[in-house]
Amino acid sequence: MSPTSFGAKTVAFYAVVLGAYFASPYTNLFFLLVSFLTVVLLLNFGWTWKNVRRLSGTIHELPPVAANSLTECEVQLANGPHPSVNVEVDLVLGRKRHVIGRAAIVGADETIRCRLPRLGRGIHEITAARASSSYPLGVIRASRRLEVPRKLVVYPEPLAEDIVDPTGSLRRDDSGVDLAAQGSGRTETAGLRAYREGDSIRDVHWRASARSPDGLVIREFEPHADHAIDVVFDARCEGEQFELSLRAIARLALTAQDLDQPIYVRSQEIDEAFGAGRLPLPDLWKWLAIAAPCAPDTPPPQVAVGSDAIRLPAALDRFGEESR
Repeated sequence: MSPTSFGAKTVAFYAVVLGAYFASPYTNLFFLLVSFLTVVLLLNFGWTWKNVRRLSGTIHELPPVAANSLTECEVQLANGPHPSVNVEVDLVLGRKRHVIGRAAIVGADETIRCRLPRLGRGIHEITAARASSSYPLGVIRASRRLEVPRKLVVYPEPLAEDIVDPTGSLRRDDSGVDLAAQGSGRTETAGLRAYREGDSIRDVHWRASARSPDGLVIREFEPHADHAIDVVFDARCEGEQFELSLRAIARLALTAQDLDQPIYVRSQEIDEAFGAGRLPLPDLWKWLAIAAPCAPDTPPPQVAVGSDAIRLPAALDRFGEESR
């Protein structure tokens, strides 16, 4: 148990009254006042302790959350036969205490919807979680520890949803210039055919074209084959460019999740596919949370010539402030 700010003022007032009792000739009056305050404080200590002594609980697994977002979580509380009153759920991150939820009455088995604080990108250490109450007078606060995961992964705040169209491409700007290539990789060839006017040069099968007497040969793809959003991120950038690139990857990852497609992320430190049967998406969130810029002399990420991947940070050059 620890005193509240009101409790500290109460103790100071009690000390003044006690000093007046010994210094004043009106001892009977101050004796009654000191006696009354002593009884009230002792009863308050006992009542506050009894209010939370049977409380226990668990904060369910905390999934990765976006930076600067208000994300809800569930806290399961168990109690004895007597309900607890005015209970607060506290989360201690580092040395800072955050009140994430409140309940007027907690019965034998309660689930409380709590809201996590806004946090910056990174992996935050959870020092402790407590269910506490200062009922009835607010003089002292008694608390019980809750079971909680030790870390909270906070990935970058995704860029505005309107920068990505339903196919997983970055939208064009007002001038009509592509911010990036399509980026939704078509990885399974259904067959070959002759070149027709309007076909993309990226779809040319060069080896088959070299053997064909009829000129260029085009690859045809399964319309619903293993599509993927392909991202190449050159981490040799700093400051706003670096953070915006991470935010763009976060948005593209959410789009891939909505489309039930994998997202391929290639950078100096990573070359993996996430989601849709590949590595779990939380692994990507963890990497985005701890990613740091590379030194200027670091080689660029390896990518095939002619790749239609979304290239970051180059694709960010035309973004307007309204999309950030």
